[in-house]
Amino acid sequence: MSAATRSSRMPVALELLVLSFLSLFLELLLIRWIGVEIRIFAYFRNLTLISCFLGLGIGFSLKRFRVGPLFSLLWLVGLAAAVHPGAEILGVGLRQIPNYLTFPEYNIWYAPLHTTLFKMAAGYTMIAAVVVVLAVTFVPFGQMLGDIFATSDNRIRDYSINLMGSLAGIWVFSWLSYLQTPPWIWFLIGASGMAVLIWPWSRRTIAGMATVAVLLLLTIEKDTPSQLTFWSPYQKLQLSKVINNTLGAKIPYYQIQINSVTYMLILDLSEAQLERFPSVFRKEDAPYYPYDLPYRFHPRPKRVLIVGAGAGNDVAAALRNGATQIDAVEIDPLIARLGSTYHPERPYQNPRVHLYIDDARSFFKKTDRRYDLIIFALLDSHTLVSNFTNINLDSYVYTRESFEEAKAHLAEGGVISLSFFVQRHHEWLGAKLYALSKEVFGQPSLILDNYGREKVCGTGGILFLSGDKESLRSQVEKDPALARAISGRLLPKEYFEKFRPGVEIAVPTDDWPFLYLKQRQIPSLYYILIAVLCAFMVLVIRFLFPAGRIGPSHFLFLGAGFMLVEVHSISKAALLFGSTWIVNVVIISAILVMILLANLIALRGQLEKMRWWYLGLLASLFLSYLVPVDKLFLGSYLTRGILVGAFYSLPLFFAGVIFASSIRRVRGVEAAFAANMLGATIGGMVESVSYLYGLRAVVLIALFLYAASAWALGRLPLLEQAAGRKQ
Repeated sequence: MSAATRSSRMPVALELLVLSFLSLFLELLLIRWIGVEIRIFAYFRNLTLISCFLGLGIGFSLKRFRVGPLFSLLWLVGLAAAVHPGAEILGVGLRQIPNYLTFPEYNIWYAPLHTTLFKMAAGYTMIAAVVVVLAVTFVPFGQMLGDIFATSDNRIRDYSINLMGSLAGIWVFSWLSYLQTPPWIWFLIGASGMAVLIWPWSRRTIAGMATVAVLLLLTIEKDTPSQLTFWSPYQKLQLSKVINNTLGAKIPYYQIQINSVTYMLILDLSEAQLERFPSVFRKEDAPYYPYDLPYRFHPRPKRVLIVGAGAGNDVAAALRNGATQIDAVEIDPLIARLGSTYHPERPYQNPRVHLYIDDARSFFKKTDRRYDLIIFALLDSHTLVSNFTNINLDSYVYTRESFEEAKAHLAEGGVISLSFFVQRHHEWLGAKLYALSKEVFGQPSLILDNYGREKVCGTGGILFLSGDKESLRSQVEKDPALARAISGRLLPKEYFEKFRPGVEIAVPTDDWPFLYLKQRQIPSLYYILIAVLCAFMVLVIRFLFPAGRIGPSHFLFLGAGFMLVEVHSISKAALLFGSTWIVNVVIISAILVMILLANLIALRGQLEKMRWWYLGLLASLFLSYLVPVDKLFLGSYLTRGILVGAFYSLPLFFAGVIFASSIRRVRGVEAAFAANMLGATIGGMVESVSYLYGLRAVVLIALFLYAASAWALGRLPLLEQAAGRKQ
């Protein structure tokens, strides 16, 4: 490739750095943004990542015609227009996809119970269209990267620049998320980077960029007097003030939509409010409202822990009921800030309340306090932990190990209160929670229908009360008013038995943390989309690769193994340190730094014999499979972080040495990178096996894939020795 055919006239190293930065930055942007705006992708978010890798792989292979960054920008603007509320009004918006599909084996909020064959076909077609659009968007980046590596005089050096650009992309996007910036700023940065790559601009390019800018402005969602939109490090929040007409009274409250789904209310249940609207709030009923009811089951609940404290309704209830020490844990700093600003009872300003912005599991591990009452406060997030895995923010909260940790923090006679919104026809989810509590406490929970009769009194849910069963029942017997209040609301232990699926209930564990999945199975949506992706990949291989065969299979196996090890590393870090955004950024950065160190090793010498590196790779992987994650929870927080980061990214150090040494010598580097990207795509699809066998299973599959890459390495056509020495 001559300088004249390159898409940019900037120095090659700078172009590579910008390209690598943009590729990772746009991947994270699309994963985050699409998971919010097209809700189905929030539940299966690695579909977006798979699509991006597929596009990069196609770009590395595609030589028949050229496309530039402006091409990507146009596709992105079209996608933004398709998810705009205006498109939804016209009936063509992609936000409507969940309305066409039904998921009997997976709990997706407000998905229809029944649908038609036509609607299902339309829904899957739209999902497939989004996947194709995402893949096409990344084709130009793959082409430009392929051009640079094809003429590189030092591939390992340039691969290191590629990694440094990717690292910068992760940190810049994470910094923007920390600053709670809206998507139009993300798009502006992405478009600016593309404009740099296109320089110098022709008149046609300027006209195209101006058109894109106008269209992008039209897709921006603006705040209205009745609704404010915020973007936290985790999700999109929309705050609106609502006037509820109940029994002739107009009662104001705030409503928070999370990722466009009504999720949380900010309610005033103070004594003054009850007196202001006596026709709605009867004082004799107030102690048994959803937020207050758990306090009736402990004689003196003075020390209270609330996980999933949200905007403060549960904290306000603890204050109303006389708690003297309240630890409130909320993972999303913006939700806590909205509660601090807008909650009429001002619970977070009370000196008895200590707010911790942290993950619930992380807090369980850090504290040594014991509590009279531990409240799991409708902690049912449908937001994912990371951009690279299918684990939800709350996945590790609802596991056997988590409940055992919470139980260890109960004071004598303490009670755990868990509220959960169990949708009709998804009662199997309640059955899982019931089985989980029973397994940990050795006896059935006390179960109540605690749904609020009026929204302004609290929405509530199914209430599971665990602890000493006799103490719980004693509280009911000693309090006739309580007995009357819950009469008819107590659910027998057989209630959830009839909702069990045809197989034994799978109790969530730290290795299988899938509360929202009915049983150990791969969701039907995955089978369909994997079939679509496989068909698409077959077409790609048939028409883009020479002789209809994929590039060096050695690189294919390395890419697939890398994806699975990365997923495993992120999930273990989330378990040990919490599902916070900073934990994910640090562990991904640790992985990239390990690979940079591997490049340094490969750059300093000719590594002809790979067997020792493969031995280290397979041994470190096997250790990560055998060693229980809790064995690494040693020393200070910093010590644990270094230990965990090194332990789980060590396999990728060995894999990095192997990859860099192979890239250095391979004939046809574009085909090698293409195979690696397609391998990562396959690895993303294979991750779904964890739904069946648990997260540790992906390590065994990665072991097999890396062993396969060792076998394929012996069959890899290498460059002539002179060319190898040159690099």
